[in-house]
Amino acid sequence: MAGLGLLALSLVLPGCGGSLVRLAKRGDWEAVAREGRAMKAPPRDRAARAFAQALVELGEVDEARAVLLRDFRKGGHEASLLALADLERSLGLTGMATAHYVRLASLDLDDVQTAASAPEVCVLLEARARAEARLDQALAADLDMRRMALVCPDAIGEAQRDFMASLRPAAEAEARAQRTLAPLEPSAPERAVLEQALDERLQVARRRNPRAVMNLAAAEGMQLSPEDVAMLLAAEFTGGLGPGMVSSRRLSSWIGSSDPQAVVKAIEGLPAGVREYALLRLSGVRGDDIDAGARQGWIVTAMATLDGEGPQEAAKAWRVAAVAGDLSGAEFALTTNLRDLIPPVEPTPAGTGEVPKPMGTGSPWALRVPVDRRSFDLLLTLARLLELRGDAALALTLRRKVIVEGYEAGLAQVAAAAAEEVRRQLVLGHPLQALAIAEVVPGPLTEEVLPVVASARELMRAAGVADDGDADGTVVRQALGESWFAGWDPRLAGAGQGLSLSLGSGDRSDDRCPALEHWIDPGPESVDALKAAGLDPQRARAGLEAAFAGLGTPEAAAALAGVIESDLALSCSGPVVVPLLFEALADGTLATLDERLIQA
Repeated sequence: MAGLGLLALSLVLPGCGGSLVRLAKRGDWEAVAREGRAMKAPPRDRAARAFAQALVELGEVDEARAVLLRDFRKGGHEASLLALADLERSLGLTGMATAHYVRLASLDLDDVQTAASAPEVCVLLEARARAEARLDQALAADLDMRRMALVCPDAIGEAQRDFMASLRPAAEAEARAQRTLAPLEPSAPERAVLEQALDERLQVARRRNPRAVMNLAAAEGMQLSPEDVAMLLAAEFTGGLGPGMVSSRRLSSWIGSSDPQAVVKAIEGLPAGVREYALLRLSGVRGDDIDAGARQGWIVTAMATLDGEGPQEAAKAWRVAAVAGDLSGAEFALTTNLRDLIPPVEPTPAGTGEVPKPMGTGSPWALRVPVDRRSFDLLLTLARLLELRGDAALALTLRRKVIVEGYEAGLAQVAAAAAEEVRRQLVLGHPLQALAIAEVVPGPLTEEVLPVVASARELMRAAGVADDGDADGTVVRQALGESWFAGWDPRLAGAGQGLSLSLGSGDRSDDRCPALEHWIDPGPESVDALKAAGLDPQRARAGLEAAFAGLGTPEAAAALAGVIESDLALSCSGPVVVPLLFEALADGTLATLDERLIQA
């Protein structure tokens, strides 16, 4: 594999961990990997690079990159950063490789000047500068050309000098503008005003309901007090935050930098059952800071407080089971108790008595559960469960019924819940299901969603995904029939006319990035547009195709990460890829990218 020789060049006489180096010189890669993984302390310096080389030989490239990055971050060994950049370049991850070369040059220019890969580094620097210039980042382009002149002075010819001269006026203007920018950090008086205004909004939200506090925290990206966290967890247990459960990511953001013990203290003031449920949730995100060993006792206590409370109260048990990781128990608790809410069937004329209530989560019994204030959110949760079980058509039918009957009953939470269900389907890549839900909601929601659905269909068509033959269209056809398509196809076609798959409008810098249609189009014009912005056309298309195939899969996360890491300018990939990774809950991939980019 290309790049292995570059790693090998960094291995010289053995020092600490010398056995790894000796084994690497013999090419005994399995022994190197086995011994490196068995070491009590991570291999350092030359041993770390020998370990990384063995991992590459064995196909464990990501682990090799982690070894080299750790050796640089923890041990300060610049040779490992050079080896990492060389390896990334050999893998085609030119954006990350160039960033690491630049980081190394800022620490010790001699390391880059004397590296065997110096000519390739200069090629990357010039290519990145030209991509940055196209993106109107003249100052960044000028700096990269200056770095190139320092590393490879002989490579500066007339073409490079002309390019540098063309950059200079815009770079100087950009530098002057940056010096006149106001500081991003507000002054103390400004901060006090902002904090007071936010506190007033928080007080208003607290007086309204827990869901208002949750929405404010999400809108402002704010940490909450331990008391607010305890209040929201109690509200979640009783269904006050809507269907489903708050994600661990959001719960962790509420806690922020607060002392977990302060949150525990606030939770201890909650009633029995609610208290144990809140502790269970907290242990899922701060397990190292609280007594997670008491989880079994919390589960038993929380379940015990629900005994004899009736079906609507007992349906809370599904949350306890879900937090405990018992998905079968969660399903049983939810479906059993909701089934008990179905009104008795009138006796038949022959006097045969009551017809037994149907069993099984996949039967239409769910459509017979009355919709009221307390069953509304539980039924929407059941719809999500049905969707996960593969019965998406019944889930869609149930959502529509619950929303319609919720409006008929005058329930206050219907509008917000319906909008959330529509948004969720759009995020999951189900635009037709989103439209099918929106059409039963009174008001302008359908007209607001229609352009989004049309855009999604045009994007899927451009990606080669069939309009009505895909999984989303199949679900809607099973639930609503062909007549639904006959009614909506003309409006969708009209809304889709003239759509441009660009990333934005106005004078923002990301408008200079290639339109999204170029990511999908394999034609030469699109390939040239992507290359000019520093993107890898093949990886860009593969990343989107993987996301279309299954956004939440590890394969999609890896492909999308590769789009960013191969983006030479580390610019145009972000607006497309990062939201996809975030919606896919690919926290591990995002954290890994952060660790790699933080050294850039």
